[in-house]
Parts: sequence; structure tokens; C-alpha cells
Amino acid sequence: MPELKDISLAVNQTHIGTVKTMTDFGCYVDIGYAEDVLIPSGYMQANISNKMAIVVFVFHDDDTNRVLATNQLFKFFDETNNEYFAPKQTVNCMVWSSTELGYKVLLDNEKLGLLFHSEALAKHAIGAQFAVTIKQIREDDKIDVTQHVQSASQRKDLAAQILDDLVAHDGISSLTDKSSPEDIAFKFSVSKGAYKKAIGALFKAKKITITKDFIKLID
Repeated sequence: MPELKDISLAVNQTHIGTVKTMTDFGCYVDIGYAEDVLIPSGYMQANISNKMAIVVFVFHDDDTNRVLATNQLFKFFDETNNEYFAPKQTVNCMVWSSTELGYKVLLDNEKLGLLFHSEALAKHAIGAQFAVTIKQIREDDKIDVTQHVQSASQRKDLAAQILDDLVAHDGISSLTDKSSPEDIAFKFSVSKGAYKKAIGALFKAKKITITKDFIKLID
């Protein structure tokens, strides 16, 4: 078993961890280093529980001279755009919190944004990472993102991806128009609706056959 790294090497970075111990002054989180890192109560989002997956930012606290963490990412990352991103730009994101409206996401490890449930392809776990598109910069300068396919060219790219995947798997795939949105999003990072349109177009072009159990490449 490799020796775990010193926790000081984790400073000024985001990490996906697991809550190990709850206390009356915060909680300790395992982020894969030699020691668990403390989230003090004042730096902790509500509804944290033991064994919960969590995204934290690790920092050095000058007042206590300790390495600490927080899952309140807004304490260290800007929630306003300040002309950093532009609409239709593709960026990487990490889910750090879930709300009734949608998912709070960290964008390119720089800014915070919101992925509404209606703009998500599937249910996402805390710590999930995937590509999104900047949907809009709101009047309050906050950032909304989407996972949905945005253009005809992107739909053509999806069809090409499906064909490439079929070629790589002996011309057959169990991912059909009956598959779950989660399975489709995991494989191609698109909505079920976009996937159904793409395989429908391939079927009309006589490039694939479709059954309830599989799709197959036509030789």
C-alpha cells in the first residue's frame, strides 16, 4: 500500500472526499491524505452526515495555523461571471451541491454556476464531473449552464459518435431508445431525447437497425 501524502500538499485545491467523523465543532473528511481534514462548523453546509460524499476546498487558516476545509465553495470561488465565460462556451464542471432548483457546480475550477434540473441529462451525484455549455449570463451576472445538445452540428457529431461506438463493439449496442436517461448520459453525455433523434436519423439513413434490446450497424 503506497504511503499517503501529507495533508499540506492538498492546500488550495478542491477534493472529493468522504465524511468520516461528525463532532459538535464540525466534521472530519477523508480526502485520501495521511490525515483527515477538519471542516469547522462555520465553514460547513447544512445537512452533512457521516459517510456522505462531499466536495471540499482545502486551505491554510492563518489564525489557527492549521490546514482546514470547507464545502461552502462560495467562500473561495466567485459566483459572478465578471466577463470570464461567454454564452455557448463549453466548460468542465463538478457538482458540489444539490438543491430543489438544480445542481450547484464549479466551472473550470474558477467560477460557480447553476445547472437547473431541466437542463441536466440525468441525476448527478456530488463530485460528478462532466462537460457543460454556458447557457446564459443572467442580469445579476450569475452563470446558468446546460448539458443539452445545442446545435445541428453537435447532433451530427453525436451520430458519428454512435457509429464509431458500434464499430468498436462489433457493430452492436444494447443502448436503445428504451434505455434510461442515466445510461445514455453516462455513455454519450447527451439527453435521452437527443440520443433518440440521433439513432432515428441513423435508422432513416439505413445505417442501423433498431430493436427493443439493441441497435445494430448495417454492413
